[in-house]
Amino acid sequence: MLESTPRALYESWLVTIYDPSSISANFHSLELVMLLGFILTLRHALRERRVGRPFGLLLWLTAAFYGVWMELLAYNTVDNFSHAQFTVMFYGKQLPLYVVLLYPTFLYVAISAARKLKAGALATFFTAGLLTVMIDVPFDIMGPDCGWWVWHEGGEDPFGLVDHRWLGVPVSSYCWHLLFGGSAALISRRFGARLSPQLAGRGLLRASLTLLPTSAILGALTVLLGVLVMMPFHLFRAVGLSDGDFTVTLLVTASLVMLLSRSRDDAGPPVWSLLGWVMVWSFYYLALGWLVWEGGDIVDWRVKALVISAVTVIAVILHTIVHFRGDRVHDGGAST
Repeated sequence: MLESTPRALYESWLVTIYDPSSISANFHSLELVMLLGFILTLRHALRERRVGRPFGLLLWLTAAFYGVWMELLAYNTVDNFSHAQFTVMFYGKQLPLYVVLLYPTFLYVAISAARKLKAGALATFFTAGLLTVMIDVPFDIMGPDCGWWVWHEGGEDPFGLVDHRWLGVPVSSYCWHLLFGGSAALISRRFGARLSPQLAGRGLLRASLTLLPTSAILGALTVLLGVLVMMPFHLFRAVGLSDGDFTVTLLVTASLVMLLSRSRDDAGPPVWSLLGWVMVWSFYYLALGWLVWEGGDIVDWRVKALVISAVTVIAVILHTIVHFRGDRVHDGGAST
C-alpha cells in the first residue's frame, strides 16, 4: 500500500516538491543511494570525455533519455502500476526524480562493465542485459514491500505482461531490463563508434550541442529496438510456453554467453567508482531487507531474503570479475 500524500512545498503539473520531513526515511534512503550512483556515473562519463573518450557521455545521456521516453510511454499506454510520492515528482506527480536517475545509473554501470569484458556485439548485448538484471532484482522485489510503488491488481494490462510473477514481480520486468539494457548497449556501441572521432577534442559545450539531440534520438531508438527484441517473448506464448519459460531461457542464454565470451585486450584497469556503487547498492538491500522484514508479516519474506542475498552477492562477484579480468593486460593504475 502506498503511503498517504506528503505535504507539498511547491506544486505544479510539471514538478512537485514535497516536505522531506513528511516522507518515509526508507524513501530517502533510496533517493540517496540512487543520487550517489547518478553522480558517480556522470563523473566517470565526464572524466572519460576529458581524456578523449566521449563514448561514456553519449552512453550516459542516451540511457537518461531512454528512461524518460520509456516512463512517458508507460504512463500513457497502460495503467497497471503507480509510483509513490517521493521528494521530487514530475509529470503530474507520476514520475519520481529517483526514477530519472535510475536509468543512466543502472545502464551506465552495466554497459560499462560489459564493454570491459566483451568485444562482440552479441556478447555485449547479453552481458550488459544480464548485469542490468542483477542490479534490478533486489529493487524489483523490495519496491512494493517498501511502498515505493504498487501494482494495480486487476488493472489495465492489455498484453498480460504483469500476470506471471515471481515473488510478486512480473517476470516480464526481468525480460525488459535484460533486452532493453542490451538494446541500449547495441545502440550506443553502434553510433558511439561513429560519433566519438567527431567529438574528440571538442569542449564540453560544443560537444553537448551534438550529444544532447543525438542522445535523445538514440534513446528513442533504444525503445524501438527493445520492442523488436522483445518479440520472442510473445512467440513463446504463441507456441504454448509460459512467460516464465521465456524468462528462464533468456537468463540461461545470457549467462552462458557471458561465461563463454573472451576478455578484451584493451579493457583497462578496474573502475573503482562504478564497482564501488554496485557494492553499496547490493549491500544496501541486505540492510534494508532486515529492517523492512523484521516483523515477519510480509508474504514470502524468507524466500525474498534468500533470493536477494544470493543475487546481491553474485552481482558483486560478477562485476568484480569483469572489472579485474580486464586488469590482467593492463599495467597502469585503477581508473576512477
